[in-house]
Amino acid sequence: MTGRLFEANLEARSGQVRTPTGEKVSVEYEPEHETAIKGLLGDRAALRGEIIYDARTQRAKAVRITQIDAGTQLDLDFGDVDFWTDRPATELAADAGARPVDDPSELEIGDVTEEEWSALYEALGIGR
Repeated sequence: MTGRLFEANLEARSGQVRTPTGEKVSVEYEPEHETAIKGLLGDRAALRGEIIYDARTQRAKAVRITQIDAGTQLDLDFGDVDFWTDRPATELAADAGARPVDDPSELEIGDVTEEEWSALYEALGIGR
């Protein structure tokens, strides 16, 4: 099961995971998983183990963790770009140097042959 660990009781070795569909699932874990659990608070992970299902809904209601796969955080250097902040399209366009088009003929691509257009449409699965 995958989800975001949003609560952990380190003394009781238990916690709560919220699945991608918004459901809360209780978790229990052994001492060897404590370090991983501490590091995962607020993050997503794939949890493997013994799952207990609700007999009525057939949805997971608890899992006893035997393995945690938190994935690998890539160390990407985006320079001065704040990758995680949503910015308005107008601001992104201005940063890219985009400007309003006064004459639609400026948007024409003149040096593409008919065969190249046909190959593009075929590759895209678009009939012409």
